[in-house]
Amino acid sequence: MNRYDLKGKVALITGAGQGIGKGAAQAIAHSGANVILCGRTMDKLNEVAEEIKLLGVEVLPIKMDVSNIDEINNAVSQGVEKFGKIDILLNCAGICGEFKLVDTEPEFWDKIFDINLRGSVFMSKAVAKHMIEKGINGTIQFVSSQAGKLGEYGFPAYSASKSALHAVCQSMALELAEYNINVVTVCPGFTDTQMMQAEFQEKGALNNTDPKIHEQELIDTIPLKRMASPYEIGSLMAYLSSEEASYITGVTITIAGGYVNI
Repeated sequence: MNRYDLKGKVALITGAGQGIGKGAAQAIAHSGANVILCGRTMDKLNEVAEEIKLLGVEVLPIKMDVSNIDEINNAVSQGVEKFGKIDILLNCAGICGEFKLVDTEPEFWDKIFDINLRGSVFMSKAVAKHMIEKGINGTIQFVSSQAGKLGEYGFPAYSASKSALHAVCQSMALELAEYNINVVTVCPGFTDTQMMQAEFQEKGALNNTDPKIHEQELIDTIPLKRMASPYEIGSLMAYLSSEEASYITGVTITIAGGYVNI
């Protein structure tokens, strides 16, 4: 059943092979949009593509590294060649890493920013230029994090990269408003993704404890006493891509089960 009417729309989603990107692809497809899946691992993209094709939409998986400008431009060109347009961009690609400031090397800092910030900015640039040229009233969304609102202990690079997206969103929204292109940042709380499960595994190995213990410790801090599913985050992004949300732009929307740090 379609939650929102996105029939006839085309959505490009980065980081679509897993996690929030996969959840966003599923939710967007459930709402009837055709989907361009972008990510670094083709096997994962193909799995997602086969799954959402069953919903009756068209899907184009494209192997792409969001830190590579040429690959960004190529993905946009391929998407437009197949579908004729792109109405929706969901910047879901992102990486994390726990390194205190005193342990952070420049290469690690640059990698985090290349993917989390620079990649999202230049993907948005490529899609926004297309939308302007074609007169498309589009939607561009970023995925931030609660860590981007107040910072998180041990994650200075990740926190800073996500925080910067809020300012980019507001600036882009002002710039693109005259073209009726909405720009929004979604700010998830703790979400049950592979990235999060890997963190529990790492803590368990470091402390010689059951990873489930660390998962439960985190869940106990959330007022709703559970993590979000990637599909729940994707459902919010589907709503923000719909006509019902056409007056929402230039803001960050938190979806965190009551867990807010600012």
